[in-house]
Amino acid sequence: MFIDDNNVQEAAVLPFAAGELRRITRCPAGEMLRAARLASQLSVEAVVKLTRIRHCYIEALETGQLGEFVAPIYAIGFARNYARGVGLDPERIEREMRAYIAQAQTSWRRSGWLS
Repeated sequence: MFIDDNNVQEAAVLPFAAGELRRITRCPAGEMLRAARLASQLSVEAVVKLTRIRHCYIEALETGQLGEFVAPIYAIGFARNYARGVGLDPERIEREMRAYIAQAQTSWRRSGWLS
């Protein structure tokens, strides 16, 4: 399910930039992670250094684009690590992520080394 931002004023969708909302899928865990990062005044680059999670995966978690991950276990593990880095409860984030994965229709990216 995608959020329609055609008639939404920019101030109502902060902390997302104008036009960014179109590509975001509602993922409660991702929204909590992003909100905690912004509340801690951390940039994505700071979270990358803190957690050693690549930039593309941080963005995928925050926007609910879980198809960027090879398998659900990677999304869950990265979300737990991200949660620890920004001071959230990793177990709660894991529960939210598992619930989101269970209802989402995600086709997981296959890496070239797994057949």
